[in-house]
Amino acid sequence: MLFRSDRFRIELNPTVAVIGLGRMGTGMAQNIQKAGFPLIVYNRTVSKTEPFVAAGARAVDTPREAAEADIILTSLLDDSSVIDMLVADNGILAGLSTDSIQDRKSTRLNSSHTDISRMPSSA
Repeated sequence: MLFRSDRFRIELNPTVAVIGLGRMGTGMAQNIQKAGFPLIVYNRTVSKTEPFVAAGARAVDTPREAAEADIILTSLLDDSSVIDMLVADNGILAGLSTDSIQDRKSTRLNSSHTDISRMPSSA
């Protein structure tokens, strides 16, 4: 990806991680991969990562490893799943860099947005 302005030009190719490969997460990961971004995938059901790995993505064993990406997208069912992925010993917060971007998607209305923003990093 290329970013241009009148004053400078920066080439960007951030690594993107997708955590949660259900219907929505799979669609996001497919589009990210088609766009040519380096992709990291994590899912509790490992077999869901296999098509992405076959197409060049890297599967990881924990959300903490996925959090090494520049951009981390979560597509999880509910508040409980999101919080578990964030605060577990090998969760996202354990591996999240201060330079990373984390965004969550869900098909359900959730109330944890405020709580997540107040969680301290375990680093």
